[in-house]
Amino acid sequence: MAGGRSWNQKSDLMASGTSLTLEDIQHLSDEVRLLVRAGLPLEQHLASAGRGHSPRLQEVTQTMADGLGQGHSLQHVIEQSGVGASRMLASAIAAGLRTGDLATTIEMMG
Repeated sequence: MAGGRSWNQKSDLMASGTSLTLEDIQHLSDEVRLLVRAGLPLEQHLASAGRGHSPRLQEVTQTMADGLGQGHSLQHVIEQSGVGASRMLASAIAAGLRTGDLATTIEMMG
């Protein structure tokens, strides 16, 4: 739990922040897709995947990693993280999980 806050407190903070840009959402989708394809656990690698991108994306990936680490589903974490296009991304995540091909579903988004 980074910074001494619970994931729910961070999630509330994220909702009041600025949304991700379309470029950030593309980077987030790409990072999730690459991690899933590589078979790496998102809760351990998502925050580091956000490094080198915008400060807002770094904040979102850290918050998402914290939520995943606390046992929340990827779909729930995205819905609660305030990433901007969260409904679209969360729906794609849900579809990918249902079909068992998350990486391809995310790849098809953009």
